[in-house]
Amino acid sequence: MQAETVFRNLIKFARASADLYFFWSETFHGDQEAAAIWGKMGTEETGHANLVVYQRRILRKSAGQLGDVDAAMEEVALLTDIVQRALEGPPHTLDEAVRLASWIEASAAGSELQGALTQADPDIQKLLQHLGADDRLHVERLKTFAAGRGIPLYAPPAKGGTGGS
Repeated sequence: MQAETVFRNLIKFARASADLYFFWSETFHGDQEAAAIWGKMGTEETGHANLVVYQRRILRKSAGQLGDVDAAMEEVALLTDIVQRALEGPPHTLDEAVRLASWIEASAAGSELQGALTQADPDIQKLLQHLGADDRLHVERLKTFAAGRGIPLYAPPAKGGTGGS
């Protein structure tokens, strides 16, 4: 698969996640704590997309054309589809939103994609480690929020899985 396609899919996923989090920030505007969490996560996901765009631009300039990578994009495509359906579907309760976001952020799809992008250029590894660290912070933020509200979270899916219990 062309590295360009992998970059494009990662950007699409981050932007869709940002859109969903900003939507939830507006949806739950009456709950200041929830709105702030969703707004912060939306801003951070926008930052993730912008960082990937920037890194792609740097690689294009230094390497000319991006090569092929071995990437399992099915999970990323599935997550992107889930995020887009969440935006288009019926409104979520706060509990549903927290559970869905925690599942998305904890998903194994990001780590598989990060491995593929690292193959494209070793310098990307630092960027991807940063993005992964931010995703782990999102999970911790959501766990703390959920615990304070008594919201049970799904267990993250096993690698290759698509759902929680």
